[in-house]
Amino acid sequence: MKTAGVIAEYNPFHKGHKYQLDKIREETGADYIIVAMSGDFLQRGVPALTDKYRRTRMALSEGADLVLELPAVYATASAEIFAKGGVNLLAATGVVDVLCYGCETLQPALMKGLVSLLTEESPEYQEKLRGCLAAGDSFPTARARVLRLLYTERFPSSCDHAYSDPSGKSADSSENYPPGRELEDFLASPNNILALEYEKALATLPHSIPHRLASHPILRVGGGYHSRELIPAIGSFAVSCDAATGSSAVSCDPVADSSAVSCDPAAGSSSVSCDAATGSSAVSCDPAAGSASDNCNSGTAYASATAIREALESCKSERDIRSKLAGSVPSSVLSILCDAWEHQALLWEDDFSAALYTRLWACRESGYEAFADCSRDLSNKIQNRLDEFVSFTQFAGLLKSRDITYTRVCRALTHILLGITKDRVWLTPGYLRVLGFRDSAAGLLSAIKKEASVPLITKVSDASRILSEEAYAMLRKDIHCADLYRGIASIRCHRQLSNEFTQGLILL
Repeated sequence: MKTAGVIAEYNPFHKGHKYQLDKIREETGADYIIVAMSGDFLQRGVPALTDKYRRTRMALSEGADLVLELPAVYATASAEIFAKGGVNLLAATGVVDVLCYGCETLQPALMKGLVSLLTEESPEYQEKLRGCLAAGDSFPTARARVLRLLYTERFPSSCDHAYSDPSGKSADSSENYPPGRELEDFLASPNNILALEYEKALATLPHSIPHRLASHPILRVGGGYHSRELIPAIGSFAVSCDAATGSSAVSCDPVADSSAVSCDPAAGSSSVSCDAATGSSAVSCDPAAGSASDNCNSGTAYASATAIREALESCKSERDIRSKLAGSVPSSVLSILCDAWEHQALLWEDDFSAALYTRLWACRESGYEAFADCSRDLSNKIQNRLDEFVSFTQFAGLLKSRDITYTRVCRALTHILLGITKDRVWLTPGYLRVLGFRDSAAGLLSAIKKEASVPLITKVSDASRILSEEAYAMLRKDIHCADLYRGIASIRCHRQLSNEFTQGLILL
């Protein structure tokens, strides 16, 4: 039995994710795919578009066999902690053989060199990083500058020297630009940075988790991380034939749920033939250009989750959703999103504005420095500008600066909202929380129960007697986060929703 692991948010699941899961099975020969998925709050410091159970159903419908929840203390953290938590979680199953992740470029030598620099964290690295931060760089910018500098010093032969410093400043300057084009491009990609953190986490797995994983990067295709471009819908074709003349007509409904024959006009060509004697017609699609199926896209055109979320926010009807997103998400996911829209179960950052303001106001006197990702400077800024609060997104934009990114601000605000503090550091997950699985994965669950280094939780009500005190504290934090999300969702849809103790597993 070969099992692959994936760390994901699926916010929401789209055709690029489907492509990745398919490629994992094709390239690794995996019998099972386990997904470690964020719960109701995400790494960018924002709430998920829809709840973790709907997103679990999306994943299971499109190729995942088992979905485990990535605890909130990891899911809402920096890329480094997010990756470490996900890798440790998958390793703790005892059955995952290979970690698979998306990467913009497949450059093993470059990846290996950068990972070695990060895992060493030499005094030189730390000194230069402090210098860039003191000069006003944000942490991501500062680290990228230092990595570029040290990599080109240690591995000069691997750099093509396509870039040079146009200002002529010294290599120690925070304004220095790298000499390697490939290195520059690699470090500019958020997906590559996360891939780098996955490899670093694999290289530094704690001794408390004896199981070790290989890695297998999957080359990403389609829109970039921040792309706003959607993919045109794959229309459904109706073919009519005039028996008297032998002519045929094709009509296309771009928002139809399903069709007997469909082809992506941008990716595949279709031809219609008609038998004048019988009045029958046949439609064929050029396999080299596109296949006649729900997933018939060019193979390189996948919309980003960012583009999909922005489109959803502007939709006014279910038909609007189907029209805009039919080409960007699988049909099963489209149905789940339409159901979520119909039940007012799509949430945005500003739905949490009142809860966030109340929390900020309650903590104003003591300050916010105790919360994860909140520095003293940011805490002071929040205190001084709280009277200007209008909404979650407005306030985050107000607080961001050259040295503190918008995402870092959002993470700090979300940690304040959720009560995630710096003093509670969980090095390894204390449990494996099952959100859902396919019937065909029963054997996988049995194997995990036998091999896992931490308990497997399928019923929250059983956790208090199974888990250690420390592990149960982590689970209680997840329950707290889920209760807040459920409460806001209940207010939005004007009905009581299931809590963590009454919500069942998602079974397909």
